[in-house]
Amino acid sequence: KHAKFLIRIPMWEHLDASWTRRVEQQVLSHESLRSFEQKRSKRLFWRGTDSNVPTGDCKEGSGEFRTCEVSPRTVRNFSRLLLVFRSLEDPRRIDARISGVKPKSMMIGNHHVYKRL
Repeated sequence: KHAKFLIRIPMWEHLDASWTRRVEQQVLSHESLRSFEQKRSKRLFWRGTDSNVPTGDCKEGSGEFRTCEVSPRTVRNFSRLLLVFRSLEDPRRIDARISGVKPKSMMIGNHHVYKRL
């Protein structure tokens, strides 16, 4: 069966500010227990969306982005795409991938650029 509409509802924990503060405190309290060199895996892991990549509504020279063009030549201008690019150069140290693409990015074809990363 195909749904006509989709409504995303976050988990209640994400809506509760006290839960966010608790998690933050847990992370911060454990962060300083070991130096980076002592950690089990020294490999950076990241998954995320293309939320900081322009989708056609960018104005060149506005200062928001270095360039509005998204191509294999310009991926290094966008921090999230740069992180993925760097993980391809040094996979022993970085494991980063785009896990979701904005619908508007799909419409203008950015996902074809991401597939090459």
